[in-house]
Amino acid sequence: MLSDSLISPAVPIEDASRHARLSLTAKGPSTGYVDGAWCPGSRDLAVELPVLATRIADRFWPVAKVCFALASWNQVPARLDIDGRTVRLSGLHSQSEHVIDLFGPERQRLRLLVIPPEASQEAGDIAMRLVVDRQNLSSPRQILAVSGAFYVDAASHIESALDRWETDGGSRETSAHQTAHRS
Repeated sequence: MLSDSLISPAVPIEDASRHARLSLTAKGPSTGYVDGAWCPGSRDLAVELPVLATRIADRFWPVAKVCFALASWNQVPARLDIDGRTVRLSGLHSQSEHVIDLFGPERQRLRLLVIPPEASQEAGDIAMRLVVDRQNLSSPRQILAVSGAFYVDAASHIESALDRWETDGGSRETSAHQTAHRS
């Protein structure tokens, strides 16, 4: 987790065409699920990551590896050259779609909430404030839902949970025989 001094909330990271934003929690015991929040300008990680990695390297350590949710980003190469260093990129099916992990050369880790680039400026600002609030123990999904960065449809969330359960061997349908024995 983060063990260096504070980068104040919503520090702008400038790219030639837009502003990406980064907020990191203050130094101290880790709280919550993430060390900060990042609001990229697009879903193109190969374009967005160099700006973020340079900012992290300037403040903490050079980024050596990045783990991300495969489904959340456009096609990503296995490696990127950033400031003369090779950064390994690992797209994972098991990674939360709302989180990106950056690793340093000595296994340091920084876990960031990824605010969807489609989110409004206001929703992104709210999510960033929630992340840096040391009292906030909400999950990344909860932070994004509360901030308005994405809409959570309760029915589809339940349906998705049922689908996962069924995939893992459960069954939605109860047979007439099972229902009769429960009565």
